[in-house]
Amino acid sequence: MNKVHRRRILKLAAYLAGPVKRAAKRSGRRKLNMEEYASSCEIGLKPIQCGTSACALGWATLVFPRSLSLNYFDPERAHEDEAFKAAWPYLNGERMDFSEIGEAFFGMDSWQAEKAFGPTRRTIDQEVTVLRKIAGPPPADEGGV
Repeated sequence: MNKVHRRRILKLAAYLAGPVKRAAKRSGRRKLNMEEYASSCEIGLKPIQCGTSACALGWATLVFPRSLSLNYFDPERAHEDEAFKAAWPYLNGERMDFSEIGEAFFGMDSWQAEKAFGPTRRTIDQEVTVLRKIAGPPPADEGGV
């Protein structure tokens, strides 16, 4: 993991801890759902006021919109299962699963990507803690010890 990867992870953690958590508090709705990339929106995520919930990787598409996106229908795999009509994450236009994006975009190893973005039940605060632990302390050249 390099400096850019670390900054991306911390930026996502800050977004979850700030705007997503505030929106959840205001609306009284669950805004973090680690069991699906996104729900209750059309194509991609709208601003957090739309009533959707998403996993951390789903919210990352709003934090890094030039690189990450969600698309709701994967025509290549739709014949296999209705589940493929759900949201799927894309990195620079290529559909990838959460572990591939965790590794390629966030510089995580496969275990870290599974921990950060895999399906589980956790609160926003728990997800923020996981992301910050994966990012680790800043290295010496960034003012760390």
